[in-house]
Amino acid sequence: MRQELNKTTQKLRLVEDAEERLCSQLGDLEAEAVDQARLYHAQVTSLMQRLSQAQKLLHQHNINL
Repeated sequence: MRQELNKTTQKLRLVEDAEERLCSQLGDLEAEAVDQARLYHAQVTSLMQRLSQAQKLLHQHNINL
C-alpha cells in the first residue's frame, strides 16, 4: 500500500511539473499573440490612413476636372 502511495505521489509531482510547464508556455503564447495583434492593428490602421489619403486625392482630382 505504501508503494502505491509513493508511486501515486510521484505521478502527482510529474503532473504538477507538467502543468507548470504548460502554464508557462501558455503565458508565452499569449504574450506573442498580443504582440502580433498589436502589429496587425498598426498595419490595418496604416492601410486605412493610406486609403483615406488616396480617396481624398481622387476626390480633389475629380473636383479639379
